[in-house]
Amino acid sequence: MTEKTSMGALPLDTLPIGRSAVISDVLKKNADISKRLLQLGFRKESDVECVGESPLGGMRAYRVLESIIALRNEDARLILTSYEQQE
Repeated sequence: MTEKTSMGALPLDTLPIGRSAVISDVLKKNADISKRLLQLGFRKESDVECVGESPLGGMRAYRVLESIIALRNEDARLILTSYEQQE
């Protein structure tokens, strides 16, 4: 039997490939990047799914608002998410 536990806010770059989460916050450490992330649809309460990773690492693709957007891991760390982790 698989047990699910709710996680606290975790950076988007830690979301496993194939998993979905809900965005809980976008950090404002870099105003320009944060503004651009909001324009792309990375807003509080939005659903997001990690759909892939670049072969060399450093970037991941996310589905948000029916679009697939590639983000550098350093930018994805500005987006906090909550999801259930399977144990």
